[in-house]
Amino acid sequence: MSLVSHRSAFDLHGHSGTSMRKVSEYELNAQECLKLAAMISDPEHKTALLHMADTWIMLAHGRKKRLSQGPLSNNDDATDEE
Repeated sequence: MSLVSHRSAFDLHGHSGTSMRKVSEYELNAQECLKLAAMISDPEHKTALLHMADTWIMLAHGRKKRLSQGPLSNNDDATDEE
């Protein structure tokens, strides 16, 4: 599920490719958590992974929402740095 070409520096709305790559990274992290949760039998670990997946999905949705509202300010990328 590719959201934007990684070769392009800017998407159609003028957002940096980095911003969209972050959305993709968040979604991939969520998928990885879901895969691991499906393989784990321990209920506590499974629950923790499902919560982590939920958090990654919420981050991706929040990032998409901000991107749809217009160009990012210089500080928006910094808020998602880990």
